[in-house]
Formats: sequence, C-alpha cells, structure tokens
Amino acid sequence: MPKGKKERTRLPPTGAGLIRYFDEDTKGLRVRPEIVIGISVGIAIVIQLLRMYYP
Repeated sequence: MPKGKKERTRLPPTGAGLIRYFDEDTKGLRVRPEIVIGISVGIAIVIQLLRMYYP
C-alpha cells in the first residue's frame, strides 16, 4: 500500500430500495421515553402496594 494513501472502508450503497424508518413521519401519539418509564415504574409500585394490602 502506498504511504500517502489512507485506508478506506467501503459502505453499502444507499437507496437500494430500503426504507429508512427513522426518516418516516408517523401519525400517532408521540410520548417521550422518560414518561413511559415513569408510568411503568408507577404501575409496578401500585401493583406491589396492592399485593401487600390485599394478599
């Protein structure tokens, strides 16, 4: 390999009929991940409290 030439990695060709999902805009409810985690933790706490008080 010549000294002045940098090694390059080849990338796959883009736009070969593949869908890039992160570019698509969907019509639907958008919820931040923090809210989903908060609701999940809240539900888990409520379930544990119910199991303690109503065995």
